Amino acid sequence: MKRSMVIVYLQLCFSVLTACLTMRYRANFLPRSVMDGFATVFMLTAIGVTFVSEVSLVLPGLVDGPLYWVQAVIGIFILFNILGNIFAVMRLDTSTHGLLLPASLKPGWRFCSACEATAPPRSWHCPICRACILRRDHHCTFTGYCVGHFNQRHFLLFLAYLALGALYSTVLNVIFIMRVVGGFHLLSLLQLVMPTAMLVFGLDVSPKQLYAFLFTLDLIGFLFVLALLLYHGQGALRGATNYEKVHRQFQYDLGWKENLRQIFGTRWYLAVLSPAVHSPLPSDGISFTTAEQWRLEGDKHR
Repeated sequence: MKRSMVIVYLQLCFSVLTACLTMRYRANFLPRSVMDGFATVFMLTAIGVTFVSEVSLVLPGLVDGPLYWVQAVIGIFILFNILGNIFAVMRLDTSTHGLLLPASLKPGWRFCSACEATAPPRSWHCPICRACILRRDHHCTFTGYCVGHFNQRHFLLFLAYLALGALYSTVLNVIFIMRVVGGFHLLSLLQLVMPTAMLVFGLDVSPKQLYAFLFTLDLIGFLFVLALLLYHGQGALRGATNYEKVHRQFQYDLGWKENLRQIFGTRWYLAVLSPAVHSPLPSDGISFTTAEQWRLEGDKHR
């Protein structure tokens, strides 16, 4: 059973990579900096280790039979969305490369000296990605690429499913550790609060201490990802990039519902369930509707 779940995980990774090849992506999606490469490898390794440990160690110790496979399928669904959205962020081309841009500057446009081309409103040049990014939000170290107009949906869903997966693992680990450790006492509290110190100083090198260490990593990971999701989700709800949010520029705020539709597309209700769902965006990433235009046009877009 354990071996079969590991095989499922490897097949899932391969299927996600294969699905990515069927969509419009960058030719070179590998991280361009050492820091980005290290962060990406660390994240993917942590996700893989967590999934394998949960389905091969924690779940068998809690449930068996059909209930085990129900829990495993839930885990596979979450993992599929995590990996699929990660690779979509990495591979989707959200830069101005290959676009036919006007030679003369239009209102709100500027000239990018690095790209030696005009740049649309809300786009910024990234020295790491070496390109101007359409509606650039920020450069994501964990994916090695910028988050912009065409991949922000996948970035937010990656954070959402990663937070859900970390929370799910944390809850399972709490139940599992309580059964193994045997209730709350001074030593168990130390095991849960300071698992690294317990291992390093040799105070407890038993298997249950390793379980406590994995639980702590899941909990820290959940809190960290949740903080990122809340931070970036706040800007998404206001229809603002990270730069616009910091500088209190909300001229593209069309209301939270329409702001989310601008990110998740016209088929948002399906897009949130799978990274493979095609959900056309209302904007082309070059021209955007302002809040004032939205109010003047009334019910035209509603």
